[in-house]
Amino acid sequence: MKDGDRDLVWVDLQKAAAFLDSELSMRLTERVGMSSSEFQVLWYLANAVDRSLTMSEAAARLSMSPSGMTRLADRIVRRGWVERRTDAANRRIAIVTLTDAGVAAARDGYLVAREARRELVDARLTDDDVHSLGKIAGKLLGRIGITDVSS
Repeated sequence: MKDGDRDLVWVDLQKAAAFLDSELSMRLTERVGMSSSEFQVLWYLANAVDRSLTMSEAAARLSMSPSGMTRLADRIVRRGWVERRTDAANRRIAIVTLTDAGVAAARDGYLVAREARRELVDARLTDDDVHSLGKIAGKLLGRIGITDVSS
């Protein structure tokens, strides 16, 4: 494959990711009043052991800076979706835990995200396409240091 062809794939990949994120963000804002980042952190917490993550774990999963994660956590704490506490064994570690209201918000966001996925991905890709895309995305994420995208 020529360099120019790879350039086009690179640009298309960026455009597809930006389009999907923008569309999801718009739908989440309109339908359940949350941003895409808020939904993502709620989703990761809903699927974490004890519905808790350290702030650094949450930031890594969202590919976000520590200060960006702090601002995001501040917003969702104010909304009552998470509680933040300090680790008893190491006071330098902050932990966020999903509340019951956060579970409900995560569920609401998931319903919007699932509908968006069905309309924007499932309607356009076969099962084989999705399987291949999953393998490719895993390879790409592994190359840039993200090893645990499933939890």
